[in-house]
Amino acid sequence: MTHISENWANTVDPVIRHVFDTSLMGMTKDWVSRLYRVETSDRSIERSLGVGGFSDLQAHNGEAQELLSYEQYLQTYTHSEYSGLITIEKKWLEDDLTGTAKSRAEGAAGAWFRTRQKHAASIFEEAFTTTRGADSLALCASAHTSKTPGVAVQSNTGTATLTSANIVAGQNNMNVYKDDQGELMSSNGTLVLAGNAQRETLSKILKSVHVHGSANYDPSIGRETFDGDDLKGVIWNRITGNKWFLIDEQMMKTMLRWYDRVKKEIVRDVAFKQRAAQWMVYGRWSYGFDDWRWIYGNNPG
Repeated sequence: MTHISENWANTVDPVIRHVFDTSLMGMTKDWVSRLYRVETSDRSIERSLGVGGFSDLQAHNGEAQELLSYEQYLQTYTHSEYSGLITIEKKWLEDDLTGTAKSRAEGAAGAWFRTRQKHAASIFEEAFTTTRGADSLALCASAHTSKTPGVAVQSNTGTATLTSANIVAGQNNMNVYKDDQGELMSSNGTLVLAGNAQRETLSKILKSVHVHGSANYDPSIGRETFDGDDLKGVIWNRITGNKWFLIDEQMMKTMLRWYDRVKKEIVRDVAFKQRAAQWMVYGRWSYGFDDWRWIYGNNPG
């Protein structure tokens, strides 16, 4: 039997941390950084107050006029805590079972990474059902409101199936989104996000020269460009069912937010029983969106 000193936990500690960090390096498909505007927070909550749009410039007659705007909704991001424990037993080291200890660290890294991906996906999975918006509505809703007097409610949701024609219809809907002054914003939906159920359909749309089934050989939307932006498609296996989304990527990276108060922390419990030690993986973060105008969602059912 291999002799293990009484300070074995101190010796193992840097190995556990190294294995954890090395494992994360291999998990390259991080949807948090792919989709969200990720920032570090140094406070318990973050707030975003919508300022709203501004009025047009007026004719200058020797004195500038104040640009009018209305204070909009307040979005609050409250960081939640997440944690998990792994236990390493001294006997594993005595019996030269260091691989068992390392696999625990690898598993903890996978659990931390997976948890963040599931949280990131929940914004889209619950886009039609869960109230997350500062306007007290779901992300994709039919009657988004404004605090500016006289501005009509707006919709960014539908039930259309994924087709070339419906992508164009969704793009047209996004292109007439209005800000809180009632002015056009020209949101540009050039990214289609969907789940595995739409993989074959989306692939045909993006790769076909002509619209599938078109008698007149109409060119596919996947072969056309608008304002110099190609239509792109992304399949995310955490999006279930037939739901699909049109996204303005530039707006998304401004309005879809993720705050890391504590991104990742590994703490060893030194007050544990003599022949085992525990490591806690801990994180504290929040996520959500300031505004809905970066997305149009369809949920055909």
